Amino acid sequence: MFTLIVWLVFGFIAGSVAEWLWPPSRPRSRFATIGIGIAGSVCGGLVGSILTGSYYAPAGFVFSVAGAMLCNYVWHMLEEVKP
Repeated sequence: MFTLIVWLVFGFIAGSVAEWLWPPSRPRSRFATIGIGIAGSVCGGLVGSILTGSYYAPAGFVFSVAGAMLCNYVWHMLEEVKP
């Protein structure tokens, strides 16, 4: 249970920093910010494991924010496509 809370808090922080660095066109809900942060952390962990050649590499804050910015960009592009 504690791990889930840590993931949510870390996801919110990473998502908030990513939105602060590259603000979206419309404000997002807290749940969307948490989701983008957690998805960014997963993407950052994947990139980190590819770069280090390790099977498991924790994302760290920098990779998490970079991944969240990438997810933020994808979210923004998907919003533009909607009619």
